[in-house]
Amino acid sequence: MFSIVYITPSKGNGNYFHIYNAKVSAKIYPELGASIQELIWNNTPIIQGFQNSKTLYMEHYHSALLFPFVGRIDAGKYQFQSQEFQLDLNDIHYQNALHGLVYDKHFKCTHKVATSTDASIVFEYSSSGHLHGFPFKFCLEVHYHFSEEGMQLAVKVNNIGTKIFPFCLGWHPYFITKSINQDTIEIHSNKAYATNERLIPTVITSFNPQNLQPIGTQHLDTSYRLAAPFIYYKSEDYELILKLKNQVNSFLQLYTPEDRKSIAIEPLTALPNAFNNKQGLQILKPNNTYQCQWHLNIKTYD
Repeated sequence: MFSIVYITPSKGNGNYFHIYNAKVSAKIYPELGASIQELIWNNTPIIQGFQNSKTLYMEHYHSALLFPFVGRIDAGKYQFQSQEFQLDLNDIHYQNALHGLVYDKHFKCTHKVATSTDASIVFEYSSSGHLHGFPFKFCLEVHYHFSEEGMQLAVKVNNIGTKIFPFCLGWHPYFITKSINQDTIEIHSNKAYATNERLIPTVITSFNPQNLQPIGTQHLDTSYRLAAPFIYYKSEDYELILKLKNQVNSFLQLYTPEDRKSIAIEPLTALPNAFNNKQGLQILKPNNTYQCQWHLNIKTYD
């Protein structure tokens, strides 16, 4: 039997929803952009969270939902319909805008249900066009679904204004690993993107997917264009398949933190800096919606 409980800690960094049964444990924080900050499967930690430090979350964007842009926007500047916009530069070191505008927003829980076989919870955030650098009205719906087969994350974008706007979507989970050098990642791609000194992707380069089997000692902070919408990851304790559903374009960002205790495997609907390079960028008309889904199938080694 699944359960969904709202937890208000006496100490710590925010309230969260705990979704669990005998096999699954997940924690979702509405005040951190409705991000999942813990996922445990058969007593095996899968997704790494913010570890009770909002400062860490703001530095590393653990499991953040990325909207209306993914990755970096060069100098935070872009043009749309002959108008120039300036986003806040939260990537201080490189002076870029980074990872969208909703990762730190408070989402409202609008629906939740738990049964003997699965659990679902839905969150919502609306903007009246007040976000600096993105003066467009939208509503974002985030739907998590858990079963004993895996987890699904669906995001729906609604244009509730009278103007069209550019957008893309992404997810920034960190998957825990004990031995990243021996881990393997299988992707269908022969296109990677080299970055400039400010980590903006600039040039398409050839890529051999065998270079990720195993990962070895290489440091990854790389974007790829996928030819097939799935990623297969195998670590010492578990393996998973991440499927990208309902996406016209499928991109991927891989990132290995300095401590090498996790790896960020980020499904994206567009390339970073898409507001400028237009790679995967989409336009949403008034009263229209867009939805994509990411399915995570997990197998642990008992």
